[in-house]
Amino acid sequence: MPQRTLSWIASIVVLILVGTASLFAYDRMLQPLRPTVEDDQTLRNRIGELCWRTEPAAAAQVEQALSQLRDRTPREDFVAMAADAGNLPVLDVLLRNGYSVDGIYRDQTPVFRAATARQERAVRYLVGRGATFAKRPRRAESPLYAAIYANDIRMVLTLVELGVSLDDPISLMNHLRTSEYQALEAAGIRCRTETITPLMCAARFDRSELVLCLLYRGANPNARSAQGRTALEYARLLGSKRSQKLLANATLLNEIR
Repeated sequence: MPQRTLSWIASIVVLILVGTASLFAYDRMLQPLRPTVEDDQTLRNRIGELCWRTEPAAAAQVEQALSQLRDRTPREDFVAMAADAGNLPVLDVLLRNGYSVDGIYRDQTPVFRAATARQERAVRYLVGRGATFAKRPRRAESPLYAAIYANDIRMVLTLVELGVSLDDPISLMNHLRTSEYQALEAAGIRCRTETITPLMCAARFDRSELVLCLLYRGANPNARSAQGRTALEYARLLGSKRSQKLLANATLLNEIR
């Protein structure tokens, strides 16, 4: 092969290599400027993390991530996490993007989760956006019970102010301790079929401040359980002495109201 031909071939090869290297370098230079295309699972993981972050930028990042989702079917876990964290800006973004204020996640509504986490501002915000205390899965308890179990009188007052039912019954088996179960069964109560009111629940734990609060706010001391017992009878059965005194004088307390 003539020397001139070899020279031409070598020049062409060099040009191809140089051009390829230049294109590769140019592509690397532009890469940071290109928007990263992420799959839905990565985006959802990021949104879940942002639900717990309360800095101002988090809400904007959630909005951006939601806009990049291919499958935009609302997932109730995001609202639940934001309610747990009391993250009002993120809650606002989620609700504006079609997420439900009453969506159920793990048998709990957002307002129930906010009440359990003692997020008073989130409870008020959710109710203001249309959340209802009546919306909950079958056999699930009212947020009021969660506040009573936590002995959170401030949350009890908030929930009552916002319109939660004071006489909404639940199963006695909810949060029933073994020692209580044995004592009540020995007293002739069939725990698995019994229902109680919030006032009976507070009396069970002898939380006299909550008993007084519920009575003052209008709880019915004469309401009866599924098996015909009152809050006073439960206080007596479980030895709740302070609650017994308040409930025994409930008529006088109602007159003071």
